[in-house]
Amino acid sequence: MKKKILERSKDFANKGLKNYVEGENEHFLVNLAISSELLGKAYLADIHPSLIIDKDFDSLLHVCGAGKHARKSPANIRTLGAREVFNRCSQILPKLKEHEEIMNILANIRSGLVHLGDHDAELAKKVFTPYLKHVKIILGALNIGLKDFFGEFSDIASTNIKDSRREIEIEVQTSLAKARSDFKQRFQGMEKEVVKGIIKTLEESYVLTKYEEENTECPICKNLGVVSGSYEVEKWEADFDRDGNPEGAYPVVKLYCDSFKCRVCGLELESSEALEAAGIELCIDLEDVDPEDFYDIDEDGDWYQGR
Repeated sequence: MKKKILERSKDFANKGLKNYVEGENEHFLVNLAISSELLGKAYLADIHPSLIIDKDFDSLLHVCGAGKHARKSPANIRTLGAREVFNRCSQILPKLKEHEEIMNILANIRSGLVHLGDHDAELAKKVFTPYLKHVKIILGALNIGLKDFFGEFSDIASTNIKDSRREIEIEVQTSLAKARSDFKQRFQGMEKEVVKGIIKTLEESYVLTKYEEENTECPICKNLGVVSGSYEVEKWEADFDRDGNPEGAYPVVKLYCDSFKCRVCGLELESSEALEAAGIELCIDLEDVDPEDFYDIDEDGDWYQGR
C-alpha cells in the first residue's frame, strides 16, 4: 500500500513542479495539495496501514488483511482527509508543526475550500518553499532523497531550499547584529549592580508554557531567553523494585524548538533554521517531567498512557 501511495504522490509532485515551471499556478497548487496529502499517507502507511483509516471498520479490515470479513469492496476504502493526515504526521514528527499554517492552506485547497483565482501567483510563492521543507522532513523519515522523489525537478526543489536557507542566514546575522547593538545601548552608562538587577528581573519575568517552552542561553547577551516549540515523548522508561519487577514508568520528553525570544537584548528568531543559524540547540531533553501529565483516566477510572 505504501509503495502505491508513494508513487502517486511522486506523480502529483512532478505534475505540480511542471505546472510551476510553466506558470500554471492554479494547477500547481492543486497538485501540491494532493501530493502532500498522499506523501503523508505513505508515511503513515509505512508505520501501519491502519493509520490512514479514519473510523470505517470495513476499511480497517481491508488494510489489516482481514478483508474477507468486510461488507464493502476494497475499492471503497475510506481514508483520512488531508487535514487529519497532516495532524497525524505532525504528532509523530513534531518538526512538521513549524509548517502547519501552510499545510492547512494546502488541506483547504485539497478540500476545495480555497477559491483559486486572481491571487494564485502570490499564494504559489508563499506555499512552495514550506511545502518543499515539509516534504523533505517526511522523505528523511522514509529514507528517500529529494532526487528520488522529484526526479527531473529535483534541482529546482533543492535549489529553492538552499536559497531559502541562505536568505534566512542573512536575516539572522542582521537580527544578531541589531540585538548586540541594542543590548549595548540599553545598558550603556549604567552601574554593574543596576544592570544585574534589571537583567535578573527580566529573566524572572518569563512565564513558561509547560513542555512547550524552556529557558536557554541567548547567543548574544548570554542571559536567559526562551525557546518554544513542540514536544514529543521519545520513549518510556520503567522503574524497577529490588526483585526486578516494574513498579512505575516515566516518559523521556524532548522539545523540538522553532522560535526564540530574549527580553534582555530583544533578539527574536522565528524558525528552526534561524535558531540553527544562530547556534541555538534545536532539540532539548526536558527535565522535571511529571508522568501524570502523560496519562489519562478512562471511563472505569483506570490510568492509561495518553498523548
